[in-house]
Amino acid sequence: MPSWAARPMGWVGGWLVLGNLLVALVLCVATALSLQATRSAERARAAEVADNLAHSVSIEVGAELRLVDNALASIAQRLPTHPETNDPSTARGRAAAIQEQAPRVPFVSAIHFVDRQGRISPLSPGQPPRQIDDLGFLQQALASDTPLLSPPRPSPAVGEWAVMRALRVMGPDGQPCGILVAEITSRQFAETFARLALGPQDIILLRDRALRMVAQHMPSRPANTDGMGTTEISPEMRNLLARQPAAGTYSSRLGRDGVERIYAYREVPGYPLLLIAGLSSEQYFVPWRATAWRHWSFTALIILLVILGSVYLYLQRGREQDALRYAKRLARQQALMIENDWVGILRLHKRRISWANRAMVTITGHEKKDLIGSDTRLLYPDDASYAAIGQEGHHALRERGSFHTQIRVRHRNGALIWVDLSGTALSEDESVWMLIDISGLKHSEAQAQHMALHDALTGLANRRSLDERLREVLARAQCEQRAIALAYMDLDGFKSINDRHGHEAGDAVLRQVAERLAAHVRNHDLVARLGGDEFAIVLADTASPEEVSPILARCLSAIQAPMTLADGATTVQVRGSLGVVFGPVQADTPEALLTAADAAMYEAKRQGKGRMVFADATHLVTPH
Repeated sequence: MPSWAARPMGWVGGWLVLGNLLVALVLCVATALSLQATRSAERARAAEVADNLAHSVSIEVGAELRLVDNALASIAQRLPTHPETNDPSTARGRAAAIQEQAPRVPFVSAIHFVDRQGRISPLSPGQPPRQIDDLGFLQQALASDTPLLSPPRPSPAVGEWAVMRALRVMGPDGQPCGILVAEITSRQFAETFARLALGPQDIILLRDRALRMVAQHMPSRPANTDGMGTTEISPEMRNLLARQPAAGTYSSRLGRDGVERIYAYREVPGYPLLLIAGLSSEQYFVPWRATAWRHWSFTALIILLVILGSVYLYLQRGREQDALRYAKRLARQQALMIENDWVGILRLHKRRISWANRAMVTITGHEKKDLIGSDTRLLYPDDASYAAIGQEGHHALRERGSFHTQIRVRHRNGALIWVDLSGTALSEDESVWMLIDISGLKHSEAQAQHMALHDALTGLANRRSLDERLREVLARAQCEQRAIALAYMDLDGFKSINDRHGHEAGDAVLRQVAERLAAHVRNHDLVARLGGDEFAIVLADTASPEEVSPILARCLSAIQAPMTLADGATTVQVRGSLGVVFGPVQADTPEALLTAADAAMYEAKRQGKGRMVFADATHLVTPH
């Protein structure tokens, strides 16, 4: 057979070009498929994180507004018999009822009583009377038997954008005699959002059901008020809202700052508000871009070396002896390309290893002598995964000539590692496989999942994790005819710490409370933060107050111990009010348990705070 060196230059050059193109095509396709799969997964995880963020913040906003509604209802019950009269005793009684509840709702800037003519009653003698600036909303509130939320507007009273939460007050003649109004500024919503761990370009928006902007927060522009009260939204959100009014995720570029974000929106439970969370795509995909740059750089290096080797061989071909010498040199160069430390390469005959590169030693820990001739079962963690990949891979190679997936393989030391696996068929029985270690990327995925289920400030379980745990223990308790207890805790004295020492001190107190609660429950119990200064404790396998009381008493005692702030010199102290309910005896759903425990907790506050109250029939939700 004549030597290939005797072939014409054009023939050799053509085959070299074709071979280089095929190598470049295979490497580029494999790299692109791998990176596209990981980017799609990253985008899906970003949407999930944004949705979880929108869900948890919407629940927190709803909880704050429920406190406002409870305060308005409590004030309405304590108003004088004739709240419209202007005699001093009536004014003092009205002011006392409002001033008693105002400290319990720090979320509110002011609470007023407004009569049917729109006059705002002063809280102390000598104050000049004022007039409500939205008579249309007054008439709507007087006609509504449920609390109403006003559109956002600039408030002359506080000099900021605000919304009003209004509750109708009935007179002794059965007719409305006025309304109680709680005024909440956009800044107060934004301060709640500012406690979240957000990136500089991430954003939290709050809109009403008419899509008017109520509040917004972006760490890089904390005092921004652009767009307040407007209904400007992206076409992507408008189209999605038409199909999914309660919740959804989408990607869009905000017109005001041009930043592309991954958005998720959720209804605030029980209120005509929409909470929108946006994560900056640029910031979220930084790790993925670094990985993509490394993969493409390595692919480009391999292609460049192949091309350089081919050009070198083509230019040096002269005589057969020289061609053979340069061919050996090219073989050595190609071996350097294949023997890398990044991408493991295997050649298989059926499912037995006939060749392996150096990277396989780095990735799996097995020496080459142990790999060559061995069945690939050596790399799989169990027989089931070995059989599954064999069936899926053989079918894909036969039908499409290639196969791609992400699996776990066993390292020689017994540890399981994640690899990106790509295979290409060479013949009926032979194939080439490429393995890339992606354990670091999978670890990042696990961290994202942890963030989705845990409170960013305290590290405790969040509301979503609490709901899942309650459903789990309730189902087991019903099946095994046991009982569980849910304790709902609200801190007493926390607002004064926030007001006096700042939000950083308040956050430090919340973290210490979380640590103390977690240290004083049993191993199989769960402590969760519901938002603000509210916590929940799930006590499994408990049937009576006698079993629960010692555990919760330890928790109350632990959090009442003095706490030292970051300066080392300031000591603060809080207490806790607890409401306890048993399931499934008293309530058999997470929602019913939380509602009953919340009602019992407010009963503890009414009895003097710093104590626990067990729910009775008055605290339970009666099914309709």
